Amino acid sequence: MIKNSFPLTPLNRLRHGPDEGAPAGVCNVRISGREDGLDELAASIASVGLLQPLVVVRHEGLSYIADGNRRLAALLRLAAAGTIADDHEVDVVERDAATAREAGLAANLTQSAMHEAGQMAGFAQLADGGLKPKDIAARFGVSVAHVKKLLALGSVAPCILDAWRTGKHGVSIDTVKAFTLAPTVTDQERVYAKLTKVGGSIYSHQIREELGAGHSTGTLLKRVGVDAYKAAGGAVIKDLFGDTSAVSDRALLQRLSDERLVARRDELRADGWAWVELESDLPLEARYSWSTLHSSKREPTEAEAARIREIEAVLEGEGDGTVSDEETNALETKHEAIEASLTIEATPEDRARTGCVVSWGWDGEIHVRDYVLRPQDAPAVKAAAAPAADPAEPEPEAAGPFAALLERVSEQLTQAVQDALPTDGRVAIAALLAGATCKDKWAAPARVRLDGLGGEHASVRDAERFETLLGRYLAMGVEDLLAAAGRILARSIDLRSAKHSKMAAPADRPGVMALAGALDPAVVAARLSDRWDAEAFFKAVPRMAIVSAIGEACGSEAAARASKLKKGGLVELAAATVVPTGWLPREIRWPGYAGPGSEPALAEAA
Repeated sequence: MIKNSFPLTPLNRLRHGPDEGAPAGVCNVRISGREDGLDELAASIASVGLLQPLVVVRHEGLSYIADGNRRLAALLRLAAAGTIADDHEVDVVERDAATAREAGLAANLTQSAMHEAGQMAGFAQLADGGLKPKDIAARFGVSVAHVKKLLALGSVAPCILDAWRTGKHGVSIDTVKAFTLAPTVTDQERVYAKLTKVGGSIYSHQIREELGAGHSTGTLLKRVGVDAYKAAGGAVIKDLFGDTSAVSDRALLQRLSDERLVARRDELRADGWAWVELESDLPLEARYSWSTLHSSKREPTEAEAARIREIEAVLEGEGDGTVSDEETNALETKHEAIEASLTIEATPEDRARTGCVVSWGWDGEIHVRDYVLRPQDAPAVKAAAAPAADPAEPEPEAAGPFAALLERVSEQLTQAVQDALPTDGRVAIAALLAGATCKDKWAAPARVRLDGLGGEHASVRDAERFETLLGRYLAMGVEDLLAAAGRILARSIDLRSAKHSKMAAPADRPGVMALAGALDPAVVAARLSDRWDAEAFFKAVPRMAIVSAIGEACGSEAAARASKLKKGGLVELAAATVVPTGWLPREIRWPGYAGPGSEPALAEAA
């Protein structure tokens, strides 16, 4: 341990300022954040010593802390772990009780937090000095993975870190994270110079696109596979802060993606289909308007019908608690199997007169739409499947060429409007809102559904027509238009698990966390504080879950005392002591959560 020239006091003679027996005037002016980062602080003291002495007031043979209670707590942790002795001598500065409060307040008010850029550059300098990530992690009480992230940030080009310190060009922590995807500092400087050449702010998505790590690149990499891309000569830089990666040769990646699709097309062409094409080689309407030859179904046998009725009767009563989840799943599986057995599969003759459309699916897998009817093939296929016509029944009157012409020109106008909308964001937002809230939803030119939690009950002028609403939204200023967009979009939000999918907590779903994390943490925290029913939560969970919450929010000693209480007393105690700390259950902690038990922010960990 490194020593300083201050008076020394044995650790076992030191007491926290808030402890009983402290003289009047001794208190801890820091109310919140007392327990934050103690492991990291203890690791730092063990590595480089106590850099700042404790301010104490002597009283009846003991020394009470006026400033430095977190440092004392960290020292006690080191003593408990056997790193230092119980009577380890600690540097102190003595004050009298009359000036103790002022000394503690001054120490907290005059300290200035170091900028994150400086912290991370300091970590990078430690690594340059020969320390390995695991050594740095041990000294500062953080994980090795966390140190690697900090080292990557600290190694970003100095001009970018300087811009981050000063706020130039809108450079933020997210901007710096994006630059870590560059293979070299030279590439970082090149991209930075290019994006800042025209002035204004730069954004992380622009940087990722320039470095070959945009959304489209991630999609291509998912299709091809990292191993296949590397085997073809490409290089990948993994994103330490997200799920994207940068590639060295995007053209190679695109070629590999196209080759996989063409190979699948060629396989299908040898399987007896009348035709097989890539979706990108067909007209735009092929995706939406070309019909398919659907499989037919036979009628169930008496035994199958009886079994279906029996299963449905049992499933209808699952809500009364008499049917377990395992039994429900088994019955649903049997029901699906019977339904599948009723399907009459298409014949080889059907395959010989229809085709396949090959495309990439949203999940990164090749999607094949089979038994597709081209417009020129549909009449012949339908005629072959239709029953013989009654000679006495007259032929239906043809729709005539005008109907087909009207359909075609309407489609062309649709495509033109689709092309134009991305060029005018204000009109696009107004049309989106009008389509979502008008009364003539299915006849409106923009059709948007709001299926979120409570969306069907929250009307926003749903009695008005599309053109009326569009005019109202177009008359709004940008700020009012964005606020209206937020209110209406809220009606589409539902963060609960889908009814037929595996139950998952919001905190375990990346999409939910991405959305919640994009919002202002202070606003989310305030709204969630109003919405979360703490009393109902604590009544519903087991006793030990409440004790654990008390320990996380109020410390181990409070948890030990609480563990002796009965359930009713625990609920009351948690409502009185845990709720004021801002504690929330793990299942709903979003990226901006800063209450007890939250992961330390990058700046705090550094």
